[in-house]
Amino acid sequence: MRVVVKHLGIPLEGLDKEPFELDLEEGDTIRDLVDQLMKQHPHLTPKHFQTTSFMIDGKKADYKSILKDNERVLLMRILGGG
Repeated sequence: MRVVVKHLGIPLEGLDKEPFELDLEEGDTIRDLVDQLMKQHPHLTPKHFQTTSFMIDGKKADYKSILKDNERVLLMRILGGG
């Protein structure tokens, strides 16, 4: 299964700023996607994702959200509060 990943906000070092495709297994979740990103980019840690919100095809998602083939996942890292 393949999903398209894009991130906004504070950059995740090493990730392409343009949308990129990521191969996952059927039934994988956002948690699995994050784990895959950390495997591919060992400098990324769970701390990098503590302030990240997720959307799947424009709908709010969380770590338990199940992904489907060809979905678009948006990682939004919080810039600041106020």
